[in-house]
Amino acid sequence: MLLYAGDADIVCNFLGVERFASSLGRNVTTEYVYWNYFKDNNDKHTEIGGFIRRYDGVAFATVRGAGHMVPTDRPEAALHMFQFFLDGKWF
Repeated sequence: MLLYAGDADIVCNFLGVERFASSLGRNVTTEYVYWNYFKDNNDKHTEIGGFIRRYDGVAFATVRGAGHMVPTDRPEAALHMFQFFLDGKWF
């Protein structure tokens, strides 16, 4: 399962989503680390997409600079985040 929130979201901020992820009672497998992606499909320039904390079977990610509508606010970062999750890179 992937839970995510923009770090600039004032409607459902990342602290509430983080609290929900912690309440699931899963063991933390990786403490917060940043995740990055190749900007503009250029393999020489990476950008920090946000931070991720992994639990047993759950990933909680933040998206840097995104508000409540992550795919609208940061479409490139959102696409990479979803692709990383679907490709199993976060477990």
